[in-house]
Amino acid sequence: AEYELLRHARNARRYGFSDEDLIAISVGSADPHWNEAESLLLRLVEELAEGHYVVDATWQALQQHYTLQQIM
Repeated sequence: AEYELLRHARNARRYGFSDEDLIAISVGSADPHWNEAESLLLRLVEELAEGHYVVDATWQALQQHYTLQQIM
């Protein structure tokens, strides 16, 4: 697991993620590092990973920041 984490972190840095971003990702959508739109994207991932669906409130909030195409 540690190897995978390090490999993903290396790739994330290549795409512009900072050390602060990587730390905040480990905390999740509730970390104050994220703006509202970023936090919602992380919440989407968390909901899909935990329950295999996205609750209506998250879906509606995402639509305030992203198009349907971007969300999908």
